[in-house]
Amino acid sequence: MQIGELTKAGHRAIHLDGVFNMRDIGGLQTSTGRAVRKGLLYRADALSWISESDIHRIRDDLGISLILDLRLPKETERARSPLFRSQSGAATSAPLVSYVNISFRCTDDPAEDVVTVIALSRQLSDGYKMYVQHSAARIARAVQVLAEPGSLPAIIHCSGGKDRTGVLLAIILDAIGIEHAQIIDDYAATDERMPLLMSRVSGENAYEGHRVTQLPGWAFRAMPATMEDFLSYMCNTHGGSYAWLHKQGVHSEVLDGLRERFLSRADCPS
Repeated sequence: MQIGELTKAGHRAIHLDGVFNMRDIGGLQTSTGRAVRKGLLYRADALSWISESDIHRIRDDLGISLILDLRLPKETERARSPLFRSQSGAATSAPLVSYVNISFRCTDDPAEDVVTVIALSRQLSDGYKMYVQHSAARIARAVQVLAEPGSLPAIIHCSGGKDRTGVLLAIILDAIGIEHAQIIDDYAATDERMPLLMSRVSGENAYEGHRVTQLPGWAFRAMPATMEDFLSYMCNTHGGSYAWLHKQGVHSEVLDGLRERFLSRADCPS
């Protein structure tokens, strides 16, 4: 099934049979006129329902080198991508592309998950701030993985491509100097994909759908105010994402190198 173009980011949408919320981050700009190069970094929902045609597109057409999966182990085990399964259905030791799973948590208690935390939060951005508090080392590792030679082009994904993916991308994009308004708009482009995503998630045991449906309505939205609040928190509490990542052990050389890998020169097209 072909999914219609995103109204806010339609020119960057990637159309796949089994992915509802995938787009190229390329084109987002800094205040100095530089832009993220196209075809280097993609955001997506889970790749667990992709078709053979999708596999060809990801591996051959897009030339993806790395899949960075931010889901919890119970999610990856119950909804494994065909990219990492053999014909028999067993996990393969030779995936079609490189794969790294870095599970983001917004609580130190393994018995709790994002559903629990969001249910107790006043607003969605509170949960995002908890990722920063409780998954700092994981976020730093994810950034370092993306900075490694041969890691790009890459797809970052979680279950819906909204919360965990949104937090990691916001931190990366903020750290390399992308304007906050552009980060916010890209995050908000997921909002119209949510009905499709929730129809899938609510029926999947991997995501404990019966609990997901009990969350407040705002938990299913990707509203600009949510990301605006999160970026303000990173700026006002931590001095910005660059400074925060540096405090987590990501050296300036890595962050500066990532900026140069991702951004075009001001006088060149992205």
